[in-house]
Amino acid sequence: MNTQSLNLNQDTLEKLFQEGKCLTFFYHYSTEQVNYEMKLAHECHLKNLKQAWIVSKVAILTPDVYSSPFQFFSNGVLIHNFDPTRDNALMLQRIEKMLAFYGYGIKEVFGPQNQFEHMTYDKFLKQISDFAVLRYKPQDHLYVVDLPDKKTFVNKCFEKGQILLTSSKEADIDTTIRDHIALFDDGSFYISEKYALLNKIYDSSIPSYFSSTHPHFCFLKRRYLPEDYFVALEEKAKSFNWYLPKPKVSRQMQQAILSEQDIEEASRYMQKLFNGRKCISVTNPLFKRSDYTPQHDNYVLFDDGKLLISKAVGDLLGRYTTESIQHVFTHLQLDVEYVPSYYIEFIYREIAKKQKTARMIYIEIIKQKARHLKKELNITHHEALELSAKIVGFKNFKKALEITEQNARYAVARDQEEKLIALKDGDDYVMRQYKDYMARVSKK
Repeated sequence: MNTQSLNLNQDTLEKLFQEGKCLTFFYHYSTEQVNYEMKLAHECHLKNLKQAWIVSKVAILTPDVYSSPFQFFSNGVLIHNFDPTRDNALMLQRIEKMLAFYGYGIKEVFGPQNQFEHMTYDKFLKQISDFAVLRYKPQDHLYVVDLPDKKTFVNKCFEKGQILLTSSKEADIDTTIRDHIALFDDGSFYISEKYALLNKIYDSSIPSYFSSTHPHFCFLKRRYLPEDYFVALEEKAKSFNWYLPKPKVSRQMQQAILSEQDIEEASRYMQKLFNGRKCISVTNPLFKRSDYTPQHDNYVLFDDGKLLISKAVGDLLGRYTTESIQHVFTHLQLDVEYVPSYYIEFIYREIAKKQKTARMIYIEIIKQKARHLKKELNITHHEALELSAKIVGFKNFKKALEITEQNARYAVARDQEEKLIALKDGDDYVMRQYKDYMARVSKK
């Protein structure tokens, strides 16, 4: 199907919405939409509906991340910002297959004709979401559905011939994640609650990294499932000829095996890299003015503008990352270099010898909360440490010390956001967290 050119103006935007409904707009960044979604979630909590999902009647094909590389309308119009210098036939085939599962077909395709138009289409896709947010009020399109029982859910997942890509020999996906992540070729994207919940701290990094390393697949809004649902999905998948049996290897064998030469090359690179530079991406900076927040599992940014990006993310995502960082850190003259993916992990590990890591920073945050609690509640230092760890979701302070560097980056960012919200409300954010914790404990 040929990609046509489109006049990207207000008249075209309004005409698109007159002729069809936007099924893919991203509403989660809008304050009004998010507040209403939180209201519904709170009502579910009061009714003890633990397995309820908030879904949209209109945005039934909302992608998992903003901004999406395409928008689709119910009348069959697809608009994308795929790289015009590459063959996008496979990507379009996957989207077409996904849409077919939901009863839609592509009739017209519009997108950039050259590299100069790429960012223009990218902005237009965001304008579509903005326009849709204004057009579709949350009270009219958001509602609550109960998670169906396990048997009904599993049968529905396969009823139209869907393939569980994470358990399939037809997809090039690391099967070691199949116990906690399930991706179907209809775009359905499920994550294990147990896996996603790290002592009450949501770990969004792994699912996001998973989606960024598989950009050729279509990911719809992620949903969280109980652990036993994944067992049932895997059991059902065994009955199909596309099923890939689980490899019987040890946990150690599942890790990436690097040669001595790889390790030596990485070590030499580290020696040149850490030469008076300070890493400023050990925690997640708040990208307030950015439409796209890159994943910190994919890059390392230094205070002199040195930007290392994992080769695994590809050219398109790499350009997004670079443009987003430059948009926020306007004072930096970026020096971009693509490196092997394992370099990123090595660098963050090496940083611990040079400066404070996110893990160190987060543990210090917990200790600061403990000092505050000790003073306010007149309790011992040990009691305050244990209480501080429990407030942020850990079983005890010892468990808090086990937080990974990766999870700590997101935990620090979350804590910063909570602190800003409390300050705006004129609250003591530590005592606010303490009161919330005590309210949760009293309900158990």
